Amino acid sequence: MHQLRYIFPALIIALFAACDEVADDERYITVEAPETHRAVLVEEFSGQFCVNCPDGAAFLEQLVEEYGDTNVVVVTIHGGIQAMEPIAYGDMYFDGFRTAYTDQLHKAAGEPALPYARFDRRPASTSNNTWNLWRQPLQEAMAQETDVTMSLEVEYDEATRTLTARVAATSNVHLDGNLQLWLTETNIPAMQDFPHTTEIDYVHHNILRDHINGANGDPITLNWGITTIAETSYTLGERIKPADASVVAFIYNNSGVQQTVRKQIKN
Repeated sequence: MHQLRYIFPALIIALFAACDEVADDERYITVEAPETHRAVLVEEFSGQFCVNCPDGAAFLEQLVEEYGDTNVVVVTIHGGIQAMEPIAYGDMYFDGFRTAYTDQLHKAAGEPALPYARFDRRPASTSNNTWNLWRQPLQEAMAQETDVTMSLEVEYDEATRTLTARVAATSNVHLDGNLQLWLTETNIPAMQDFPHTTEIDYVHHNILRDHINGANGDPITLNWGITTIAETSYTLGERIKPADASVVAFIYNNSGVQQTVRKQIKN
């Protein structure tokens, strides 16, 4: 279910309604744009057969701890030949995170060697391929101004395992782009290769499980003074643990990701 609604703030309506009562020399006023805060989307490309990927994941955890999880939103994408698909053998199940969609994202990123990270989908540099250099592109992304403010609310129905995500977005300027919603899961014990060993119960975090509103999201148009509201429903798969699942919402266009927010399904 996708719903887009447009809301005009009451203050703006009141201003227009009162125009005839304003003297000619007082008709124009300066309205300061609201302050906006950029949360950076970090797309971490990883794989269970990638022996150096745990080092990249650990470094990103350190950066999130330093800058805060509302400022840095990490989504781990397992795509390409070093990623593993889930394996079911009789009563046994081995969790893997590679899907057709994660392969699509890996290909769209240029099929980079792993580990690899991109930050708000800004132009890549050599540091994107080197995990211990990721601080610089993260800081550069955090320093970029944004005109977009966004909030996210998530309701969850345990009986039907259905979540409803509601995004409210505004912008200081006209903006055309796409609103993308992803389902992520954390605290997942599964296989992971290391340089000299393999851990069967390595704990994976921030794993991209699925898209919620299509592979490319929904088109969205933002204008100053208008709050755009989008509402989407999604039913969780049987293996997803709601307590460890989150919705990540972001707005992007040809200039990159403009704003990002993450919300846990169950608080």
